[in-house]
Amino acid sequence: MSWPVSDDFNAALRRSHTPTFRVELLENGEVTASSEPVAGHLLHVIGGSIDEDRKAEVGRRSADWSIVDPKKLLVPFGPSDIVYPLRDIEVRLWRGIEGVSAKVDPTAEGPDDVPLCTVGLERSRVTDPEPGRMWDLSGSDRSVLLDLLGFNVPVEIPVGTALRAATQTILTAVDPGHAYVIVDSPTTATTQALLFLPGSGTSPWMAIVKMWEAAGFEVFFDQLGQLVAQPIPNPLTANVAWQFLDDSQSIRVAPLSLEIDRRSLRNGVVVRASARWVLYGVFGEAWDTDPSSPTYFDPANPTASKVGRHPEEIEDALVGSPAEAAALAAAKLPDVLGVEEKIDFESIPHPGRTAGDVIELATELTGARSRLMLDRVTTPLLFKGTQSALGRRRVAA
Repeated sequence: MSWPVSDDFNAALRRSHTPTFRVELLENGEVTASSEPVAGHLLHVIGGSIDEDRKAEVGRRSADWSIVDPKKLLVPFGPSDIVYPLRDIEVRLWRGIEGVSAKVDPTAEGPDDVPLCTVGLERSRVTDPEPGRMWDLSGSDRSVLLDLLGFNVPVEIPVGTALRAATQTILTAVDPGHAYVIVDSPTTATTQALLFLPGSGTSPWMAIVKMWEAAGFEVFFDQLGQLVAQPIPNPLTANVAWQFLDDSQSIRVAPLSLEIDRRSLRNGVVVRASARWVLYGVFGEAWDTDPSSPTYFDPANPTASKVGRHPEEIEDALVGSPAEAAALAAAKLPDVLGVEEKIDFESIPHPGRTAGDVIELATELTGARSRLMLDRVTTPLLFKGTQSALGRRRVAA
């Protein structure tokens, strides 16, 4: 989900500019240190990158970065130090343009730059011979912690519970010391009766993912560390977030490669319920039944297909009825349909660009106005680095 920025910010990216970087350390939502002076602490980010991978169900956002602290005020020498990984510390990284505000509403409160990620601190590495002057840090969004926590007590979700409320129940049960912000989602979907038991093999995070997936939504932590659920995107109909066209208004694209792999062919989705309490076979399916499509397949007329049956198989413990299984299959079909062409390219970094964005790309290799879904975006924390992206183009018609 791309971060909205002002027209002035977009225009500044197309000409010579000076990037700015900012880092904040947060404990229980409060900023305890920053690259701007906070309580005498001053951090200097000297390198690193932010990686967002939409295909990763756990740890969609991760970060690696290096910090210089000449006064050694924040050196992680022991558990009581502010950036020691045992503490419940989150790191928020920002990127902007010197002298240019990214805010769409210039009168709104808040910073002028763009948030890249909010990650939990997982690893800290200090190197001699000058310990404390420079160290490396890494972390991932909070889904990694939720995947590791497990259910230590039974968590019961009554039938008819709204998905947002059910999500909050799970979060409160497994991580009561952390306040989560859940962004309202455009759905009235409710749950069936659910019971999560210790030792069941289902992590709290995957319970949340599958609960939303059963309703046709994907769920993730956004740039500010908020929990966001949105309908599974259809790359063929979603709004185009960015354009890389052969004109004077577009940011230039660096070396580009295209890979076509027949093993990625998908022309259907089959969903099966995997819950142990389901006493009968529950499944749903959706297929590419457009006769003009090169990946056409209709179970009612299989011999008419030139490529045969190639479904995406999904097992979901929270699908409880054929109607739910069919709805999930229909929602997932546009996201997997066709022959996958992976397009890898680099460009001038745009901090608002994220995995899940749909872009238009026009080059000699891709042809005019190719529509791509970005699966992975890596943004550097260096002045001269380029932003790399991996996109998918599905040939389905």
